[in-house]
Amino acid sequence: NSLLLLRQKIKFFYGEKRNNMKKITLFLLLILSFGQQSLFAQEPLVKVTYECFDLKGNKRWNATVQLEKSTGKNKISRLVERGAGRYGDFEYEIDWTAILEFRSTEDSLVPLLGYRNFYDKQGELIAREEQRYDHKENKVFFSKKDLIKNTKIEKEFRFKGDIVDRMLIEFYIQKFLKNGETRRRVNMLTTAPQLYNLTIRTVGETNVEYNGKEVKALKLCLDPNLGILNFIKIILPKAYTWHAAEKNFEWIKYIGLESSSSSPKVEIKMVETIIQEGEWQL
Repeated sequence: NSLLLLRQKIKFFYGEKRNNMKKITLFLLLILSFGQQSLFAQEPLVKVTYECFDLKGNKRWNATVQLEKSTGKNKISRLVERGAGRYGDFEYEIDWTAILEFRSTEDSLVPLLGYRNFYDKQGELIAREEQRYDHKENKVFFSKKDLIKNTKIEKEFRFKGDIVDRMLIEFYIQKFLKNGETRRRVNMLTTAPQLYNLTIRTVGETNVEYNGKEVKALKLCLDPNLGILNFIKIILPKAYTWHAAEKNFEWIKYIGLESSSSSPKVEIKMVETIIQEGEWQL
């Protein structure tokens, strides 16, 4: 109830006050974090910093995501991402903050609720995305509001099987690699918004740079399952991602479309991964 009330307050502020929105949102998130100290560990289990480049080598943006595991009985974990630069369809540099709550099962990661707020360099809220997952009805609800153009997109998708988004997919891949799997189908929600069915499969082993040294890595292909619409792969091509070939199978880099079929093809590279001492489990 307290979380629902807080979200209603946030929506009220979004609708009524646009000045100093970033400060207001951060203040409310700070209140939320104090109220949830018993639910999430104070120190993240994993913190990953990464950078995104176009295929000519020009830097687009950088971001950091941290994984926080629940200390309560609900077993909910969350990813918190903060980024800055040229992202998606924005024509200028922005900042963003995103949170995705999920729970872990024996063989999968299950997203529950996510949102992303975008700000201009003056700290003004300019856009917001939100997704809510209903696993009883196998539905996901996506909303996208542009406060500059005063437009809103709302879509509902049905899915069968597992579902992920950009924030979750690399952790999802870590999970199935640690379980000894080499191939799996999954639904991918993009920011367009669109929902695609992908096959994730390992295609080989290679050497790549990781944390300043050369290591063995597993190369995986993210291949859209389009059936008779295979010609669409011209605009929705395969993507590739690399994970360390041992221990925690940490993500190393990704080459493919940035966030949707209309976004540019990019290379996103891990800069640093910090893991708490000892083994950690998703």
